[in-house]
Amino acid sequence: PPTLLVLSGGDRLLASASEGDVLRPLLERRCGGKRVQVVDLGDDVGHAPLDGRTDLAALLKASPVYTPPPRKRDYVGDWAPPSLEVLEDGSEGIERLASIVSPVFCSVDPASHARTFGLAGVPDPAEVGRPVILVGNHQLLALDL
Repeated sequence: PPTLLVLSGGDRLLASASEGDVLRPLLERRCGGKRVQVVDLGDDVGHAPLDGRTDLAALLKASPVYTPPPRKRDYVGDWAPPSLEVLEDGSEGIERLASIVSPVFCSVDPASHARTFGLAGVPDPAEVGRPVILVGNHQLLALDL
């Protein structure tokens, strides 16, 4: 993992400068040499670098520890329609259910009066001179929900 090692010779709580000499080779072996950054704050900064003499935020941003936040995502502008392959992969698991719960359209052939699949037998209201009623039947037990 990326590591920032901050040392200070003026630290009166911990001997961070001498401890840093011990920690640095261990961290470089553990984290990789390029992922360890050592910052020596000098002798005039103590254990609390937040006292205003050190810009800790700038140190962190310049270190390998900091990852800039991703740009804000525009969910509308960044949207792209899925490819046909993605749609087919996504619908693969529901094809069986869809074949059971999908609607089936039937109509009556005007010549033979036989029931046929599809809407080809639905008359044109202008041709028959009267309104045409389409009757729909909902799925039994609402299995499609």
